[in-house]
Amino acid sequence: MIRDLDISVRKQIAALWLKFIQLQNEQKYSLKAFEFILNQPRLQSLLLTSSRVDYMAWYINNYLYHREDYREALAQLSCPVTFFSGVQSKLYPFEGQRLIAESLPHAKQIIFSKSGHTPLLTEPLKFSRELGIFLKENSQSSGSAT
Repeated sequence: MIRDLDISVRKQIAALWLKFIQLQNEQKYSLKAFEFILNQPRLQSLLLTSSRVDYMAWYINNYLYHREDYREALAQLSCPVTFFSGVQSKLYPFEGQRLIAESLPHAKQIIFSKSGHTPLLTEPLKFSRELGIFLKENSQSSGSAT
């Protein structure tokens, strides 16, 4: 468990996690907040994906080096889908996100022009509003199907 590790090792893990977050989010103020939280041992669990080092290593490797292609599985969806796409994402180019969203018959794409991979953090008001719209629209349609 991370909390059982020596403080110097925990600091190294926090520093590496911050670098990983920087790949997803370049917002200066968000990164400062993340850095502050990661430097507070009692708060680290809020930003670390797990308390287990082995799981964190698996998560990061999967995230950065995965080779899965989900387009075929996505094409089989018959339910409404909304893609929240950050134009500035370094991990998933916007053009690819757009092509996938356009290829699905029941898909809608919400564009976050000021965001990279984490629009929840960089445009939280728009994210919350759009998520609320999606949930409202689809709770009504799923409720009438039963």
